[in-house]
Amino acid sequence: MRLRSLMGCLALICFLSACGGVFTVPVEVKTSKGQILRGTAVATAQAGTFEVANGEGLTCSGTYDPQSLERTLEVALNCSDGRHGKANIQRDSTLANGIGQGKFSDGTEFEVEFGDYAGPT
Repeated sequence: MRLRSLMGCLALICFLSACGGVFTVPVEVKTSKGQILRGTAVATAQAGTFEVANGEGLTCSGTYDPQSLERTLEVALNCSDGRHGKANIQRDSTLANGIGQGKFSDGTEFEVEFGDYAGPT
């Protein structure tokens, strides 16, 4: 299984190199209060960032390590309304798709989906 993750990471690195070093996937965050935020995650060889918005002024963003070979990521995010939170995300063998759960500082729980698991942006 570790070889599969390594192959997925190598494919992603090769793709980043061939495409000018940028890889973008859709991201969707659904809160327990019914809010849906959509956006993108952007990975380069140096950094990974994401930003989502709900169209009503709420935005949340954060960073992650795009070179990590781990299937599980812990991602911190900060929102425009002052909330912050963390999500634990399980990635598939390609490392480009995943799902996870998290909690904001006010206790609101949320789900995260990215890549093929996310809805349209």
